[in-house]
Amino acid sequence: MLNPDFEEKELGFSNWSSFINAAHEAGVIQISGEGEGLILDAIYQEKQKTDQEKAFEFLLKILEENDEGTKAKFHNQATIADKLYKKPRFLELKEKLGFKKFKDFIQAAEVRKLVETKVEGLTHSIRRITKE
Repeated sequence: MLNPDFEEKELGFSNWSSFINAAHEAGVIQISGEGEGLILDAIYQEKQKTDQEKAFEFLLKILEENDEGTKAKFHNQATIADKLYKKPRFLELKEKLGFKKFKDFIQAAEVRKLVETKVEGLTHSIRRITKE
């Protein structure tokens, strides 16, 4: 009603009522009142997490599980990689995000200040960054 150029038919709905009913069924709007007193309220949904956020969450969860307590500890990157690669959803996300090497994924997390790394000889370690 506020946009005179809006055409529900262009979206595949035969009329305004079918458009509103579909929005209500999808959980996008809430309908209250009746007849001319009908009120449509938008339902604001929580922002969906990006694939990148989901992948980093996998990493942080594995690190936290390996900490065995509240204090963040350094863990061998190979051990963490092994645990992450056993999670099918992580492999899918890693491919989707274009990380060819685990090292690149870890560097992306480090740039975002989610983890810190250290190298001692040939051993690469990682730990989550916590707010203390």
